[in-house]
Amino acid sequence: MKNFFILFFLFTAIILNSLKYDNPNWEFGIRYKKLAGVSDYLFAPTSLDFRLESGFEYVDGMRFGFVYDTSIGIKLSKLFNFDFGLKHTRNGLEPDVFRAGWEMNPVFFMSVEIYYIYRDFNDFKIGESNIVVLTNFYVDLIKWVDFSIKTGAAFQFVDLNIFDQKITYKEDFLFQFFFLFDIEIAFNPAKFYTFAFRFGNRDDMEIFSSNYLQFEYKNRFYMPKNISFNFDIGYGVAGALPFAGYINKFWIKSGIGYELDF
Repeated sequence: MKNFFILFFLFTAIILNSLKYDNPNWEFGIRYKKLAGVSDYLFAPTSLDFRLESGFEYVDGMRFGFVYDTSIGIKLSKLFNFDFGLKHTRNGLEPDVFRAGWEMNPVFFMSVEIYYIYRDFNDFKIGESNIVVLTNFYVDLIKWVDFSIKTGAAFQFVDLNIFDQKITYKEDFLFQFFFLFDIEIAFNPAKFYTFAFRFGNRDDMEIFSSNYLQFEYKNRFYMPKNISFNFDIGYGVAGALPFAGYINKFWIKSGIGYELDF
């Protein structure tokens, strides 16, 4: 019976790898399409990406229930790539997190991200604005393994009363500064599948304190017609850097993405 399952697994893997899937992680870097007379640093449109995710999220003292993320990104050139996202974690129709980002890929081993995140804590009359600057260094170790590390900082402005227009420091708003990092190693064993381990003190849609770590196991499945699915599990540890923290966050989420090539 054991040999039967081994043979079945190998046969299934061979069949799936023979189909018309396209794992983008097997390619080296982003391939920009040069236009006549225009530098690919200025205008070389590549793709438009759509993603919709939903799942369950628990954050101690804040929320316990389902969350929804939507995002859209456009790759225009090595220096001009933009994305926009919304996150919905509460009752009602209004999203409570908004993100707008700008990414530059000046060289093949590095990118720079600048983005803005607004978090709305309307129930507490609080609004939080974050400006983040990150440098991402990445290495395609071999065709089947990728490694990246992001480092940077977040500049956070907290409006203590969104219904009051006064701007007195420590009475109406606070300013905080965090160092951020994010390390990820991804494995691409098949044309249709990538899985990755990621840990750090940041998230694509939220900002946390520097004294925080979260760990995530990510799965992505690639289908024909530029369609992909993901399934991710993770948890966060508050007070983690002195290694005396506790798990205060847990999530499971899945989603679908579509890439429209130009």
